[in-house]
Amino acid sequence: MTARGKYRVQVLCMGDMAEVPSCGVRYMSGLTEFEPFCYTAVVAQSDEHCVVINTGFPEDITPMEDFFRELHPRCVLRREPSQTIAHQLARINVDPACVDHLVVTPPGPYSSGQIDRFANATIHIGRRAWMDVVAPCRHVPPANPHHLAIPPHTMRALVSDFWPRLRLAEDEDELCPGIRVFRTGGHHNGSLAVMIDTELGTVAYADTVFKYTNLEENTPPGFCRNLDDWWQGVARLKREADVIVPAFDPCVFQRYADGVIADG
Repeated sequence: MTARGKYRVQVLCMGDMAEVPSCGVRYMSGLTEFEPFCYTAVVAQSDEHCVVINTGFPEDITPMEDFFRELHPRCVLRREPSQTIAHQLARINVDPACVDHLVVTPPGPYSSGQIDRFANATIHIGRRAWMDVVAPCRHVPPANPHHLAIPPHTMRALVSDFWPRLRLAEDEDELCPGIRVFRTGGHHNGSLAVMIDTELGTVAYADTVFKYTNLEENTPPGFCRNLDDWWQGVARLKREADVIVPAFDPCVFQRYADGVIADG
C-alpha cells in the first residue's frame, strides 16, 4: 500500500533504438559516435490517484520508422508487442479505465500514440505545446510533422468527444494532489517537467533531459529548440528535485530494477 499522498513511480519502456547519433543526445559531442536510446512512459500511483505520463507509439509505427530513418539511416525504431502501453500496463496490473489523469509531455510520436486507450482520464497537455501543434508560428518549423505529433484520429477526438476531458496545463500547474508541472522548454518549446511526491522526495520526469549524461556533463541534448530554456530548466530541476529521471535513457532500467523509481 502506497503512503497516503505519496506515489509509487515506475518507468516503462515503450520502444528503443540500438543506435542514435551521440550528437543528438549531447549537443556538439561525439560527432562520429552512436549509442542506444529508448522511449519511456511513467505510471505514478497513490491511494487516491493513478497517473500515466505519455502513452508510447501508436499501433502502426511505420510512419515513425520512416521518420526516424530520414533523420539517420541507423536510427531503426524497435517496438516489441510487449512494449505497447496496453501490455506494459497489464504487466503491472494497471487497468487503463482506472487511470484518472493522463499527461502528454509534449505531443509527439512517442508520447501521444495511444491517448484513446484512456477512456476515463483527464488528459493534460501543456498549453504551449498544444498551441505549437494546432497554431504553429508560420516562420518556425514544427518539432514534429503534424500527423505524428498527435495521430489524426486522436486529434479529431480531442476536439470533439474527448474535449470535456482535455485540460491545457499552464507553465506552472498542479494537475492533482502530489503532482505538478512546470515548463522547462529546451527539447520542445512546450516541454514540461512532471514533479511527483514520493517517499524519496520529489521525483522529476523530464523529456528535456535525454540521458543521465546530460546532467552529469551539464550538456544540452542535440535536439534542443532553445538552449537558454534548457539551462534554466535543468538548473531548476536540480534545485527542486531529489531524483531526476531522463526520458530516453536505457540506463534507467539498470539503475532501477524493472524501472521502479519509488516503491511507496
